[in-house]
Formats: sequence, structure tokens, C-alpha cells
Amino acid sequence: MKLQKGLCMLLSFVLIGGIFSGCNPGTPENENTQAPAMGRYIEKEIAMPEGKPAINAVFSDGSENLTVYATLYPENEPEAPGLYRYTKPADGEWVREPVEWLSGHTSVVLAEDGKGGFYAVAFDAENKLHLLHSADGKTAEQIPVPSWDEPAKDEEGERGVFISGNKSATVEDDGDDIKPSMEEEADSGETTAPQIKTVGESLMPVSLDVLENGDLLLGDYNAYYRYTSTGEKVREYPIQSSGSATDGKSLYTIDYDGGLIQYSLEDGSQIRNLASPSSGYGPLISDGEGNLYYCNSNGIQRLTPGGTVWETIVDGSLTSLTSPSVTPAGLYLDGSGGFYVSVYVQSIGSKLLHFTYSKDTPTVPDTELTVYSLRELPTVRQTISAFQNSHANVHVNYRVGLPEGSNNVTASDVVRSLNTEILAGKGPDVLILDGLPVDSYMEKGVLADLSALLSGADLLSNVANTYQTDGKTYAIPARFTVPVLIGDKDAINSIHQLSDLSVENGGKPLMMVSEPRELLELLASTSASGWIQDSTLDTQSLTQFLTDAKAVFAANDQQKWKPDGSGGGMAIMTDGGSYSFNNMGMSYLNGESSMFPSDMNTLLALPGSAGGMGGNQDADTTTLRLLPGQMQKVYIPRVLAGVNAAGSQQELAQQFIQTMLSNEVQNYTFSDGLPVNNASIQKEIASAKEMADQIEYQIPIDFTEFFSQLSTPSVQDSVLMDAVLAEGTACLQGEKSPEEAAAEIEKQVKLYLAE
Repeated sequence: MKLQKGLCMLLSFVLIGGIFSGCNPGTPENENTQAPAMGRYIEKEIAMPEGKPAINAVFSDGSENLTVYATLYPENEPEAPGLYRYTKPADGEWVREPVEWLSGHTSVVLAEDGKGGFYAVAFDAENKLHLLHSADGKTAEQIPVPSWDEPAKDEEGERGVFISGNKSATVEDDGDDIKPSMEEEADSGETTAPQIKTVGESLMPVSLDVLENGDLLLGDYNAYYRYTSTGEKVREYPIQSSGSATDGKSLYTIDYDGGLIQYSLEDGSQIRNLASPSSGYGPLISDGEGNLYYCNSNGIQRLTPGGTVWETIVDGSLTSLTSPSVTPAGLYLDGSGGFYVSVYVQSIGSKLLHFTYSKDTPTVPDTELTVYSLRELPTVRQTISAFQNSHANVHVNYRVGLPEGSNNVTASDVVRSLNTEILAGKGPDVLILDGLPVDSYMEKGVLADLSALLSGADLLSNVANTYQTDGKTYAIPARFTVPVLIGDKDAINSIHQLSDLSVENGGKPLMMVSEPRELLELLASTSASGWIQDSTLDTQSLTQFLTDAKAVFAANDQQKWKPDGSGGGMAIMTDGGSYSFNNMGMSYLNGESSMFPSDMNTLLALPGSAGGMGGNQDADTTTLRLLPGQMQKVYIPRVLAGVNAAGSQQELAQQFIQTMLSNEVQNYTFSDGLPVNNASIQKEIASAKEMADQIEYQIPIDFTEFFSQLSTPSVQDSVLMDAVLAEGTACLQGEKSPEEAAAEIEKQVKLYLAE
């Protein structure tokens, strides 16, 4: 058995798929068609035992006999988590047994010693770091490490404390906050971030490797440390990385810019820069023979000795790795040409996937379904993953009109190109209509009727029926957001129309605004849907909007209230991902303003924002209400799905949208909006309430009733909004009058609207 280590860095991912080309058996003579290329890796989930164990390490003997080390967190806190060994024969059930030689230790990292035993670095109950060795897997000897003997000191001579938001695949981590040694700030009654006191060299172990000569290489986030097998420190390598691997002679690290670097383990010198794997963080391993393997949402890639290009050997777009709810945590060779991947799944915990090569499976499925969206959306990615799990013979080709980083392409250019394709009777099978001219597509008969998908579906009817007309449904939103004001109850209750946001409140601004474009984007969400009537821009309404927005900006300009322009946003983490507070939100949380506008895309961030992050504001006096504008009771349909009436895959396209509306997709929380599925939105409401109860915050409204009142969809045309944001910014900054800006916007979009 050979242990391969895995690191899980929960950061954001850029998804770029690759395709592995298998062996082509050739083309028979006198035939004009080629046989399909054959061979690809097939994914299979290995069901883990009950209790949601958090996977630390996976061992395989080359067959499907498995040994997994994992931490099991008890349901009844504060009982300490336990490290267990789970064994499973190929055709048998899991057997669990405690790892007695590591009893009472946490934050464990393991490495095989090459002789059937293990080394471990771990903290004891008093947060002291230990190096242990077990030759028989039952008992252990402690190896003294002189450099760990004294308590660590910070720059001021105090005992060091490591504050961790760690998402690595240490035994202690279950994909949530680190649980042991959590402390409360003394005498304040407020819970701080999880803390782990460290000793010695202030280490927080994340990896452990045994080198060719028997030395041990211990990695943490700031450096790597080399010790002899008897505990003497040999060398320190001040190398920071987001992931690493060693072949026993060299250290390979991925820096925080995604670059791959090879270092000498003899003197720590940099040997060379290697080709970087595809964008996105994930575990890196070596097979000891010079091959490097890297796993992320794009799949599994290999760099051969002396190679300059990473080869994609497992195409992530054909597996669950492409799902935004799945984060690769550990990558392990199975000993027979395949791979085990431990993943963290949002709201679920650890899962174990096995990828084995099938030479009789087409490299690319023989049926293709094309899905198009203007910008990449996590709900679409999640749907692709779920859909392909149940449609193994279908390859979903996801086309993104404006991928991240495409700064030289305008929305207008992309939409015109798509329109030309569609009107020629071609185009994608599934259209995600966010930012596209939906009304125009309906008028021209581009979209197929989706009424059958709504029959019997348990969805928020007022949102799901947004595009139901004349007994037909031409598009269905899978998500939605709600423009709201969050803040002081008395101040918010005084707001009835957009112009009311231009007054002061007790010597401070209602909102602290630093970015005109950001303000325009939020305020337009409750007005923009009324600016186009019968393919004509209503310049009178647009001029009035710009007039009001300019007054709101002037009254709440950060430069007026904080001439130094200081301020900054922040993000909070929930199980659904990271949600950002911009300057306006942070100014409210800091008590500098009375409220802030938000396009509410999740309820999981609400207890922190409306409740003042659990302490900065009085929860009893905070509330939220709909953001006023030229339209009332506004919601924004998101991930708006339609089917191209001229597409060749009508049935599959509807099945894809049906998957998108199912609990399998809707139960996950993503940044592109709230779920339209009734059961899923109730699940999120319950989760938000549970979070609020933990900080003793009373959610101020009944969300079920709140969502039922929404009646006005705000669907923003991307070409129009690009013009409004550009010209509107010039207006708010005093470079143009509202009338001049409106006239320029009309000039820019007139031809487009007439198409």
C-alpha cells in the first residue's frame, strides 16, 4: 500500500474542461466514417459508512480492498472527535476500529514509513505537538523533537496562537471550522474565530512525507521542515504553497499564483519552473517515478518526467468534479492505474470517488447537448454534473459567451453573434437567458413551450410562472434574487420611494456609497424592467431614474462623509460558499450608516448582515424590506432556462431543465440566487433560522410570506445595462446631465432594440 497525501483549499475555481483522447481502433477501408475514439475513466462513488467521517488518508493494495483513516465527529458536543481506521474488502462492508496509538491526539497528519508502519505529527489535549511512530499500528513511540520543546513565542514574546480557517485534509477537518481547542474571547461573551495554540516552531501541520533516506518532511502553510527519523531538525525551507508533493528527492509546490516550482531537498534551491496545471486549486501528488498528478474541478491531469504540458487523463466535465458543490480534497493512486479522490460536498461532508479506466467506453459520449449562458453560472455547472450522472451517454457542451477574463469582448457583440446563429435555425439546445433579449426571442418564436415541466412541479409559482403567457411557458427561472434594504428599522420604515434615499439620518448618511457603478446596478434592479416598451426605450423614465440616482449618490457619497475614502469590503463563509459585503454593507456593520442595499441571493448570510455580524448592531432594531424603485414588489429571475425551438435535442433539453429544478440541484446554495423549488427554499429558510438562533438573532420577517408577495420580474438586458452603467456613472460623477446621459444611452441601443 502506498499513501498519497491530499490537500483541500476551499477557494474559488475557474472551470476549464479538457478531453482525454483514447485509442482509436482505426477506420475500415472504403468507409467514410470514423469509428469513435474509445477509452475513458469512469467514476464510481464508494459509499462511506454512516456518521459522516471526514477522510484523512486512503490506502489501496492494488485491488479494491480499502483502508481509510478518517475523523468521526460525535453528535453530542463537546465530546472530542475520534480518529478511526475504516477497512473494506472489495465485496464486503466497512469495519471501523479506533486508532488507539493516536488516541487523544488531534490535527493528525500521517505518512507510511515504508516498512508497514506509520509516522504521525499531532497535537495532544494540551495543544503540544508530538512526533509519533507506530511499527505495528497498535502501539507507538514518541520521538522527541528538540525544536518543539519550548512554547512558541510571537514577536512580543507571547505564546503563539494559530488562527485557522483551515480547509486542508487534516484528520481534524470535516470541511467546517476546526472543532477542538475552540476558544471564546475572555470575558467578552463573543466567540472568536477557531483557534489552535501551537508550540515549538508555531507549526500547523498540513502534510508529512518520508524521504528516500528516511528523513521526514513536514509542511505547514508558511514553510517546510526536514527532520531525521530521530527528531533532529535538518533544514527549514521558507516556501509558501497552496499544495505540494515530493518524490523523495525534490519538493514540488504550487504557489498562490498557480505556478508549479521544483525545489531541491538538499539545499532548498529552486531547480526549475514547471508547466502550471489548469486553473483552480486542488491536491498534487507524485507517484515516486517522476510523474505528477493534479486534481481539481477540471479533472485529473498528469505531467510526465521532462514533460512541458499537462495531459488531462480524467475529463472533469464528464464527472461530478465539475460540480461547484464538490471540492477535491485528496488524490490517491489505487495501485492498478486508477485513482481515488476524496471530496468535500457542500452540506454533506466527505465522499470517496473511484476512477477506473474503461477501454470499451467512448472517449466522448455519442450524444451532445449544448447549453449556453452569457456568463458562467454555478447552478448550470451543478446541473451538468447531476444530469450526466443519470445520462452517461450524453456529453453536455457548456458554452459561455463572456467567460471570465474576456475583457476585449462586449455583451453587444456576443449577443448579436448568438442571435445570428439562432435566427439561422441553429444555436444551442438550452438557452440560459440571463442578460439575453428574452421578450424578443418570445416574439420571434425562438423558444419552445415548457408548460409540461411545470405540471406537478412544486415550485414558487409566482416566480416559476414569470414567462407564462397565452397558456404557454417560454422560460423558467431556476433561481431568483430580491433587491432589499437591510438596516435600522426606523430609518428603513421612512423609505417609500427611490428619492427618499437622498436624505440624511441623524447626521450620518443612509448609505455610505463609494462606487457609482455599484449603486447604479443595485438601484436599476427595481426600475430597469420598465424602461423598454414595445422595443423602444422610455427615455423619460430613464431620465427620472438617473436624476434620482444622482441625488442619492450626492447625499451618500463616501467622500462627503469620509474624505480619506477609507473603507473596504469583506466576505463571510457559509456552507454555501463565500458571500461578500461591499463598502456599503461594511459601513452599516461599522455603524457609519443606517442601511445598505443588497441583491439578496441567499438567506444564509442574513443573520450576519441584518444582525450586525452577531454583535455590531442591535438585532431588535434591524429589519429588511424591498428596495424601492420605479417598479414595485420586484424580484429578479436568475438562471432563466429556455429551450431553442429549432434545437435538435428537444427532449434532452427539457430533461436538463427538469434536473435543474430538482432537489438534486436546488438544495445547494450558490451565489446565483435563491432556489425556486419550494422544498429547497424552505430548507434554506430553516438553515437561516438555525444560524440566527445560534447568535440569538430574531429574523424579522416571515420569508414564506415575503416571497409570496413578489410579483414584478426585473429582467435586465445586458446590452442596455452596459450602456446605463457607463453613461450613468458619468452622470453621477457630474460629467453629464441626466438628460444627456439618457439621450446617449438611447443612441447606443436604438439599433439593437430594433433588431
